[in-house]
Amino acid sequence: MKGILLTMRGVRMIGIRKGIFVNEKHEENFKECFEIRFGEINDNKEYAATFYILSLPLFFSKTKNKILDGGIDFPSLLDDDTFSSGEKYLINVAYALFKSNTIEIDLSNLCVLSEDNYLVFKNALDIRRYGFRIKFFENHI
Repeated sequence: MKGILLTMRGVRMIGIRKGIFVNEKHEENFKECFEIRFGEINDNKEYAATFYILSLPLFFSKTKNKILDGGIDFPSLLDDDTFSSGEKYLINVAYALFKSNTIEIDLSNLCVLSEDNYLVFKNALDIRRYGFRIKFFENHI
């Protein structure tokens, strides 16, 4: 199995073994987001933080078609009433991390996130703040 090695500020987080991705499907979706937008994965931290959230298996089937080769269609994502309040909050976080100077989020709404989604929130903030380096590895377990 191929995986992604993300390194942020000296902290090694290797795919699902260290918990950066929720599961293997999350990691696959993350790669697919970059392939849709850029044709390959790269180290753009704005897109990486955003794709980290939008690639969650929980709602990737709904977010995937909003990732275009010209950008991300956030307005239609935010108008979708089929997302739960926690999912919608994470999408707002993704939008704010992507457009950090124009979008604001209310941190008091963090209470709507499950424990797992709260960890996703924190990881996305770290990716956006510190950036990351990508290395691919082969898992020989």
